[in-house]
Amino acid sequence: MTTDRESLRAELDTAALETGNDLLRYFSFAHLSPKLANISAGFARLAIDVVQNPDITDPREKTVALRKLLEGKDAAVRAAL
Repeated sequence: MTTDRESLRAELDTAALETGNDLLRYFSFAHLSPKLANISAGFARLAIDVVQNPDITDPREKTVALRKLLEGKDAAVRAAL
C-alpha cells in the first residue's frame, strides 16, 4: 500500500506540473497519518482523473468539480479523526 501511495503522490505532482492546476496541491496526503492518508488518497486519484480527463473541457466547471471534491475530502478526513 505504501508503494501505491508513493506512486500516487508522484502522479499527483506530475499532474500538477503538466496541467498547471494549483488546486491539486490541496490533495497532497504525505503529511497525514497512514489512516488518514488512505482516505485522502482516493480523493487525490479522482482529482488527477478530473484534471487529466479530455472530456472535461470547461475550465470553470473543472475548478468547481475540484473544489467540491476537495470539500468532500476534507469532510471525510475530519470524519475519521
